[in-house]
Amino acid sequence: ANGEYNCTPAGVIVTPRSTIPVPTIDLLEVLDGESVRLAFNAETNIKYILYVATNNGTGFQKVQEVYNKLVDTVRHLRTDDNYYCFRLSAIDPCDNNRAIASNTICSPNLDLAVRNNAIVVSWTSSTNGVSSYQLTRTASDGTFLTTNPSRSPYADLGVQCGIEYC
Repeated sequence: ANGEYNCTPAGVIVTPRSTIPVPTIDLLEVLDGESVRLAFNAETNIKYILYVATNNGTGFQKVQEVYNKLVDTVRHLRTDDNYYCFRLSAIDPCDNNRAIASNTICSPNLDLAVRNNAIVVSWTSSTNGVSSYQLTRTASDGTFLTTNPSRSPYADLGVQCGIEYC
């Protein structure tokens, strides 16, 4: 409308939905001492709100709105001192802005203790939404180890004195 005569009319195909799909958070990754990366199953053109709760799976507070994203990073956290639980809510504007909440998933509060020929890794977290844990160790000599411990604490007995591990 009101365009130049030589312009091709633009069109957008819109498929109405009868219900808003429930979002899911598929992956949580602690990047460093202040950042957590989340990957979620979210559809385009739906408004989502990301919520966080510190050291529990309740008492959620709004972090930010998420729109047309599948991955987002939450910054300014204290992952060395706390664990954080996240929830994503889809907003249904046709039903009085009703929120449809995703699963809840929580980061771990991870601690290390160095022992003679061992590194003991322990963590505290909520078990909501956790299907498995994965620990990865890289040594300065190039060796690499990934393990899936079933519970905390986990003693890594495959370390050698004098080698730096990450």
